[in-house]
Amino acid sequence: MKTETYDSDARRRHFIEKRDQLTELVDRPVVLFWGKWPGYDVVALTLADDFTRPTFVIVHPDGRTVAFAQKIEASAFYDLDGLVKTRTYEDKGDLKSAVLNELQPGTPILAEISNDYWGFDTLPPAYLVWLNENYEVASGGEVFLQWRACKKPGELALMKRAALATLEVFDEVTDMVKPGIPELDILEHLQHAAIDRGDDVAFHPIVAAGPRSTDPHPERRTDNRLKTGDRLIVDYGIRINGYNSDITRTFIVGGNPEDDPYYEVTLAVIDFVRSADLSEYTLRGFGEAITEVIAGYGFVGSLKHGHGHGLGVETHDPHPYVTDKEFPHCDDPFAEGMVFTMEPGFYDENGGFRIEDDYAVQGNRAVPVQELEL
Repeated sequence: MKTETYDSDARRRHFIEKRDQLTELVDRPVVLFWGKWPGYDVVALTLADDFTRPTFVIVHPDGRTVAFAQKIEASAFYDLDGLVKTRTYEDKGDLKSAVLNELQPGTPILAEISNDYWGFDTLPPAYLVWLNENYEVASGGEVFLQWRACKKPGELALMKRAALATLEVFDEVTDMVKPGIPELDILEHLQHAAIDRGDDVAFHPIVAAGPRSTDPHPERRTDNRLKTGDRLIVDYGIRINGYNSDITRTFIVGGNPEDDPYYEVTLAVIDFVRSADLSEYTLRGFGEAITEVIAGYGFVGSLKHGHGHGLGVETHDPHPYVTDKEFPHCDDPFAEGMVFTMEPGFYDENGGFRIEDDYAVQGNRAVPVQELEL
């Protein structure tokens, strides 16, 4: 039986939190969009489900919020009645007229545009051209970066639920890991368990054993079966009301992870992350310190990817990224409410070894999301 995860009152509280946080950062209307591709800023604000047709959400500096949706998709905002005014449209011309009636031509606005590859760029070019013809458009990238990265208590509560549910499923997977079991059996269990406990999987899970686990992002569905001594990497997350977990565990088929040569260095990184005073680091400085821990064990050459990434309504939220490399905003400090994964991963000819957990910044410490006190 599916666990009940939806709460309309919680959705309204979430909207108020995120709307007020956003309006504290802006002095002009904000224009958000969702169309043929996901509009994650709309999710972060409203927890709305997917839209297949052009949908605008305008947030005024005084908090007034108006959503423009085609009639057949307007129900996505019903739970926010009284907080979001929903205006429906029939066709593209009708949509543009409705927006022009809400925002007078020449009004300065912030929109989801960025010249940064890692930025917020969900606004389709045709609509960007149209907005530029009618308004004084500026990129909202820096505002959205801060707004999305720093999670409020309502967001953290959803992410804690997602993390706890994911860890429950990993307990079930532990009992499944035996020689001869197909990877596909574990994959299908993960997918069904996510629907039972939440909305869905946060992303297509990774189940990779033996040499297949050498690739951090291997082919997802194969006929590979577990063999004694294989390293088995399971990278998995659950989405609850739009917010995701992203957790990885490594199993040794017929053995114990504690006996793997990468286990000790992995624990050393985890201990460092949990004990560090984050006020002493920039994001890159923290990444460099983690690399130094790994270097002490002689395993830097076994790394294939960065140490961690942002997490929220996207499994790779745009901010923060933890790496020792040059990266957008890598010299920024940590901030209260930031959520990021930490996934030191080591790879050799026998496969990979990776343990990943989700952390939130509280009081300058990285606290596992499932352990948050809210």
